[in-house]
Amino acid sequence: MRRSLPAAVGGPAALVAVAAFASGCAGGRDMGARLANAAVPTHLPLVMACWEKEFEASGFHGEYKATVDFVVAKDTSQIRQAKVRKLDVSGAEEARDASAFRACLEDALDRTVLPQTDDANGPGFATSADLTVKGYLIAFVDGSSKAREDAAERAEHVLLGPRADRCQGLYVYDPPRDEVDLYTAIGQAETSATQAKAQPDHYARALQKAYDLRLELRDRLQREVTTTDLPEANRKRLRSAIDETEAKARAIGAAIGCKQP
Repeated sequence: MRRSLPAAVGGPAALVAVAAFASGCAGGRDMGARLANAAVPTHLPLVMACWEKEFEASGFHGEYKATVDFVVAKDTSQIRQAKVRKLDVSGAEEARDASAFRACLEDALDRTVLPQTDDANGPGFATSADLTVKGYLIAFVDGSSKAREDAAERAEHVLLGPRADRCQGLYVYDPPRDEVDLYTAIGQAETSATQAKAQPDHYARALQKAYDLRLELRDRLQREVTTTDLPEANRKRLRSAIDETEAKARAIGAAIGCKQP
């Protein structure tokens, strides 16, 4: 099920229609659906960070399906008591030890607070009584459209999947966004990076997002500059904008250990 907001492969990933198994309040299935809608990847940045690290450590191979139990605290929407009950692995080395990934997921969920009201990334979630969630499924897949579609057919709650090479950009939007939207998103990402310097994980993710956005903007501008009937003045402006965004991408890339592709 595609949201009205642009769905990004890797960062804000596609959501599918599901019902979480929840207890502790009335209307469990409805509450479960609300929880699934609120638990978009952009609301789970620490979980995303776990997957990105695991995917890179595994040599960019493999997919995981985690079955998780946890409690959403009343009034605060803080996730706590997270426990990965099952972790199915496919496509990765059979001998690979996933215990570190499992521990990372549990810690990340325990440090996650869902927004209680709607924000730019999606719906909020609030509960007046502690909500116990059993058997919540999270699919971790690579960023290809095929992998995303295959996982969506299996009806997992949330699909998370970085690109195979983060230096090519983890966040890929489908369909491509307008130039004005990209400039707005770049400003937000760079502001977030400035504000997160004291928090290494958040800082690294904000830089990665700013880097990806610069690459996306460059590609968008390069497509525009090839338009045959484009006035020369506009072509000159676009080439200048391409040069500027490439320079900024190189600067950010140097900070995260990536050479601009």
